[in-house]
Amino acid sequence: MRRRFFAIFALMGAFGLFLSSVASADPVTRSVSGTLVNSCSDTGDPGGIWMVVWDGSTQISSATVGVGGAYTITNVPPGNYTVSPYSPAGCGSVPDRTAVDLTTSDATGIDFELVKVFSIVGTVTGCPGADGVGASDVTLNLLDAGTQIATTTTDDSGDYFFQYKPAKDGYSVEVVPGSGCGADPAVIPVNLSTNDVTGVDFALTADGCDTGSSFGSVDLSTIFGSLGSSEFCSS
Repeated sequence: MRRRFFAIFALMGAFGLFLSSVASADPVTRSVSGTLVNSCSDTGDPGGIWMVVWDGSTQISSATVGVGGAYTITNVPPGNYTVSPYSPAGCGSVPDRTAVDLTTSDATGIDFELVKVFSIVGTVTGCPGADGVGASDVTLNLLDAGTQIATTTTDDSGDYFFQYKPAKDGYSVEVVPGSGCGADPAVIPVNLSTNDVTGVDFALTADGCDTGSSFGSVDLSTIFGSLGSSEFCSS
C-alpha cells in the first residue's frame, strides 16, 4: 500500500513539472516584414524610419527600417492588425495602411512607398445662404482620375480641406449641393504635383428658381404680377 502511495505521489509530481514547463514556455508570436521605398526624401534613404503594427489606434509593436529599406517587426501576438510607417513631415505612405492577418502565420511582402504629400483647400459659399456667405455642412468629394478617394464637409464658415494627398496631377474636387441648390462648375480639376493648392472654391446658387416661373402651363407672372416671378418656383 505504501509503495502504491509513493508511486502515485511521484506520478503527480512529474505531471506537475510537465504543466509548469508548458506554462513557462515562450508564447507564440508572429512577425511582419517588407520593404520601404523612400521617394519623398532627396537622398532616397529610408533607414531609421519607424514601422508600426496597430490594433485599431493602439500600437502593438514596432521596428526601424534598415539602410536598404528592409524591415521586420517581431513579437506580435497572433491576430488581425494594420501596418504603417511613421511618415516624416511633408511625406505620406502609399498605401496609407495595410491590413495583415497574423492568426496562423507571419506576414511577408508588406511593402510601402514614402511620397511627397500636399493639401487642397477651398471654400463653398452661397445657397442656401446669401451670395458670398460660407455654406456649412456641404459635401465635397476628392476624385483621382474620376474615382472617389475621399470625402469631407464644409465647416461653419464654409471652408474645407483634403489633407496630405500624394503629390500628382489628375485630382478633381466635386461639390454636392444640397436640395434646391446647384453649382456651375460642380467639379474643379486640381494639379497637386508641386505644392499645396488653395482657392478651390465653389459658389452655389438657387436651383430652379428663374424669373417668370410657371406652374404647369400657366405663367404665374400673369396672375400675381411681380410676385409670381420672385416668390414662386416650379419643381
